[in-house]
Amino acid sequence: MYHELEVVYSPSFDQVHLALYRESYEVQCESIAANRTWAEAVLCCPKRWSSGATSSDSVKVGNRSNMDGHQIKMSGQTGDSMEQLPLSGYTVLDLSRYGPGPYCSMLLSDLGANVTVVDDGTPRDARGRRAATNSVEDLTAPLDYMRRNARRIALDLKHPDGKQVVQRLVAQADVLIESFRPGVAARLGLGYEELSERHPRLVYCSISGYGQDGPYRDRQGHDINYLALGGLLGLTGEPAGDPILPGTLVADLAGGGLPAAVAILGALLARERSGKGRYIDVSLQDGIVALLSPMIALAQAGWPAGRGTGVLSGGAPWYRVYRTADDRHVAVGAIEPWLFAELCRRLERPDWIDQQFDRSAWPEMQREMSTIFAGRTMDEWRDLLEDAGVCVTGVSTLDEMMRDPQLMERGTLGPQPAVADNIRSLPVMVTDPPRRAPSQPGADADEVLASLGFDEEERQRLRESGGVA
Repeated sequence: MYHELEVVYSPSFDQVHLALYRESYEVQCESIAANRTWAEAVLCCPKRWSSGATSSDSVKVGNRSNMDGHQIKMSGQTGDSMEQLPLSGYTVLDLSRYGPGPYCSMLLSDLGANVTVVDDGTPRDARGRRAATNSVEDLTAPLDYMRRNARRIALDLKHPDGKQVVQRLVAQADVLIESFRPGVAARLGLGYEELSERHPRLVYCSISGYGQDGPYRDRQGHDINYLALGGLLGLTGEPAGDPILPGTLVADLAGGGLPAAVAILGALLARERSGKGRYIDVSLQDGIVALLSPMIALAQAGWPAGRGTGVLSGGAPWYRVYRTADDRHVAVGAIEPWLFAELCRRLERPDWIDQQFDRSAWPEMQREMSTIFAGRTMDEWRDLLEDAGVCVTGVSTLDEMMRDPQLMERGTLGPQPAVADNIRSLPVMVTDPPRRAPSQPGADADEVLASLGFDEEERQRLRESGGVA
């Protein structure tokens, strides 16, 4: 449903921060305080305002003033699907490419933010090694589900026209996310120092493997490298075996994209009080170390901490994975003494109850538990133990997880058959986020350019020049 609202600003509405873009006095509202009726109406709509005149009073926009006592007209979408989303009306400009950046902007878009993605519009023959094979694109294309709810435009950020378009996008943005190697954004005229002078309310988030400083800052890397140097990879696997990779992109998602989104939310909240944006430096290696803090605390308290020997990484017989008779597995997590006691009774080994924290008994207990669990199939153990309150579960395959009745009941997987684009990224919200299917790189260029004020003739010229791919 669309509404057009006409509002007269007066000092009684307290403080309104406005960011001017273009000479036509179209303005984007960034925050509103005090008057509930007006604020609630505005927060239901994308923040696009227009006016016909200015006056000398009240609200500063850079070196300009905006209007007092003049009508401000706003058109936008309203309704329950938008107004109940926490980030409705906030604009995110995503310059990142793979992994943590897209995951971060997906989280923000699922919370209602308007996300515009700038894809690489560099001519193919200028990309060097990136154009040598399609295999990398074949690998990364399925991950484009992270671009759901986003508009996409492909720009050559070294081309004058590409630079012009991205600067207009920056002028509209509440948040900018980039994942270039340290120093590259600044060379493109998109560094924080330069942009924050013109846009002091901008929340700017850099995501990189090792951060913006330190001896590793210029190193290239992928998830496996950050896991390795962050210490997590060295803790996975059996004591006498090789480190084993986890089954998902832990560094990209949990070590980078998620903390970046949390930091951005914190910076936006702080901006409401201070009126100023923030710079956020996200390092994936730092994120992995943060995830390891429980293991570090246990090691410093004297618990075993090596690969496969840590108390929570397979060293304790009551917290590890066991093979079953059908070559499947069960996961045992009976940490609390009362859970372990019940498990011992179910396994007909009550003599183990008093030995739970006797580390000298662990090797023999683990060998005997391995023999016991190998005596039945995974489904038989599930029938016996999953509902017994002892924290023992079967180990699901990916296909089994996608049919899990608990996940289906909660709507976590979306409509069946489940696909990645429908999997909920965040806890249940009051209203599900608006759905916009992920599009191809650059597919929404015309829509994005029109929203920036470029007319049809200008849009055609930008495409022909190569600045817009």
